[in-house]
Amino acid sequence: MTDAVRAMRFNGGMTAAVLELPAQTEAAAAPTRHGASGDVVLDVAKRHVGEPYALGARAPMANSDWTGPWDCAEFASWCVYRAVGILYGTRPADDPVMADAYTGYWAQQAALDGADIPVEDALRIAGACLLRRPGNGPLGHIALSTGDGGTIEAHSSSTGVIAHTARNRRWDCGVLVPGVRYYVNERTIRYAPPARVLRITTPLTRGGTVLR
Repeated sequence: MTDAVRAMRFNGGMTAAVLELPAQTEAAAAPTRHGASGDVVLDVAKRHVGEPYALGARAPMANSDWTGPWDCAEFASWCVYRAVGILYGTRPADDPVMADAYTGYWAQQAALDGADIPVEDALRIAGACLLRRPGNGPLGHIALSTGDGGTIEAHSSSTGVIAHTARNRRWDCGVLVPGVRYYVNERTIRYAPPARVLRITTPLTRGGTVLR
């Protein structure tokens, strides 16, 4: 558990604690809904389950009636913006008309703000984001945590926006958007990353790991 989460106290049998990071980077407002929670972000996302996915699709942040197609990062950024009025994981970060979301921007902004948290913590926080950073291998991906081990996410072209599970999938970190109020589920949720995946390389790899 992170120091930020550990520092919170559960009082009188309450099953949730509150966590809110102060806003750090410049963000555009829709207008900003002060004190809006991660639950509100999640509620926005749930209303779009069943809508289509398209890799690289652009979601107009300023259009409150948009119903897809969605890219995973556009979906996460759009839900945050429509729920709390904060542009996050986008460039530019101050223009909802031109804003383009990308998992790499989410990773960079979270690192800049100190907003990244361990996956185990994000699994317990409704509305937190679960992030797989883009790299030379798999594509980046981002999903909204339901706080109980599940997700709401723009998943793939075959499934669209779905309620899914976060378990047995690769996540690099969680993200708490500064300015959003989050509630931490008291129940511990175990996270076990998937077994290591070996890919065919050029030149080929050999050794004990491959033999096993």
